Amino acid sequence: MTAEEYLKQIGLMQEILEEKQSEIKELHARAEGIKAFDFSKAKVSGGKLAGNKGISNMVTRIITEEENYMKLFDLAFKLRAEIVSKIQALKNLLHVRFLFKYYVEGKSLETISNEVKKSYSYIKSIKRKALENFEKRHSKFLERAKPALQSVL
Repeated sequence: MTAEEYLKQIGLMQEILEEKQSEIKELHARAEGIKAFDFSKAKVSGGKLAGNKGISNMVTRIITEEENYMKLFDLAFKLRAEIVSKIQALKNLLHVRFLFKYYVEGKSLETISNEVKKSYSYIKSIKRKALENFEKRHSKFLERAKPALQSVL
């Protein structure tokens, strides 16, 4: 795994979390549309009431999706902490600041360029050097690192 592939996992995790959260909101909205039965008018003689399956299935699905979201959230939190720790282990403070802004905070090269009042091409060269530095510092780790997303997908 390259340094960039490893560091990009934060952004990918964030996108997946946002998508899952959207799916859960949609399930909640759909669940609100399911109508309940008036059991006072129904005659049931030991059998199952037709149509009642939708409510229980939807509730089960919502609970399952929320549990999966929380597992993914925990994984994303641990991954973010691990990546931040690896970034902070670099000796070059400029590289630490850049990698944090770009990969952890998700800022664009243009935004970083404006913040530090340096040219875009200078920031691109800092990115390249910072990634090389990261890869050199953590080469053994990156060789055996597996994508965190692999366990999710």
